[in-house]
Amino acid sequence: MPVAGILSGKVDARLLIGIALVVQAVALWNMSTLDTMMSFHDAAVARMIQSVGMPFMFVPITAVAYVG
Repeated sequence: MPVAGILSGKVDARLLIGIALVVQAVALWNMSTLDTMMSFHDAAVARMIQSVGMPFMFVPITAVAYVG
């Protein structure tokens, strides 16, 4: 979150949101291969990829919503 907050003041919010959507797409694509025989490592990696992209989506959206 701190990195997303710092970047939201320096980089266009649309670019950060676009990058976040790509990371979320990769995470969801990775999760589409999971099944009931998955290991803890598989679930942890899938969740880690998803949690990397979330701040880059919500911080710029919140910042844009409060502008003006």
